[in-house]
Amino acid sequence: MQIKIIFCLVCYTLFCGRLYSVENTSSSNVYILKGLFHEYYKIEEAARAIGLENPKVSYFVVQYWGSAVRPEFPRYKCDLQNVRVVVLADMEVKALGLYGRKALRDFVADGGGLMIIGGLFGLAQGECRGTFIDELIPVEAENSVVDWYQPPLIITRGEDDFINRSISFEKKPVVIWGYRFDKLKPGARVLVKAGDSSFLVTWTYKKGRVALLTGTCLGESKEGELAFWEWDQWVPLMKNVLAWLAMKEKE
Repeated sequence: MQIKIIFCLVCYTLFCGRLYSVENTSSSNVYILKGLFHEYYKIEEAARAIGLENPKVSYFVVQYWGSAVRPEFPRYKCDLQNVRVVVLADMEVKALGLYGRKALRDFVADGGGLMIIGGLFGLAQGECRGTFIDELIPVEAENSVVDWYQPPLIITRGEDDFINRSISFEKKPVVIWGYRFDKLKPGARVLVKAGDSSFLVTWTYKKGRVALLTGTCLGESKEGELAFWEWDQWVPLMKNVLAWLAMKEKE
């Protein structure tokens, strides 16, 4: 039985890149790395709404000997030259590999946009501490943990910004599970709050821009509660985030 399982895992690793590559296009300007529950964040729908069509896609996979992304993330920044925004949707950053993490850091430093979605595999639980990705995150995440909010926290507007200005929070969406972290890094801005905690944090890293979503799509809303991923303003909010990330910082 163990031999059969190992054989299946090896075959999956060898062929999954080919199976998933049908979604990839060389001219894509958004690159989505899809992890656990990625579909609930509706990133592709938001990307289409601002004209970012045919995203390049890789999938976060957990294998017998560790995690990886398939197809493999580029090892060098030059291989991301047609990409404007990279989205890490609930995945371990160690799955990018050393060269992939450095390529992503250099991509952002040179003016690219990065969105990091927490989820079960994000931040400290994704083993980003001490990596190139740790430099990009707008919070001190060494001791970050996924916390069960009881009662769920209501999402509200934070600092006034283009990203949140057109969004209505009237329906009081909630987050049930989310990340708590040590503190914000200097220059970070909280654009959406969850109770007294941060929900959407942005900042600039050298020439690039980074957005961090600390809320997760975990938990089940009760009667009378509206989970943020079911909120009618969620896609418009994500659309604004992607549009901001795709902009170039002024020299």
